[in-house]
Amino acid sequence: MPARYTTIKFEADGVTSTTTSYALDWDDVRRERDIALSFTDKYTYADRWSTLSAQQQTELTTFRSVLRDIPQNFANAEDVIFPVKPSWLNESLSESLFTGE
Repeated sequence: MPARYTTIKFEADGVTSTTTSYALDWDDVRRERDIALSFTDKYTYADRWSTLSAQQQTELTTFRSVLRDIPQNFANAEDVIFPVKPSWLNESLSESLFTGE
């Protein structure tokens, strides 16, 4: 499923009142991509990189590469599908976007 923001508004009693979902535009895509790259930069520094297993290094390299290639791989922002965030990556990213769906 293409990347979408979903907003849920709750009434005071906790009952869902409104769910709004809209596709991301290129500014949104760029912002989310840049945040993800920024949060993962620290893992590429030599002292952190050397603590990652070979599997983690591969996953991180692939994740970052797919993020960097988004503008070349999608003609429309509405069609962008963000890569799945590696499960071991403990970073606060927009969880609903980084599902690979």
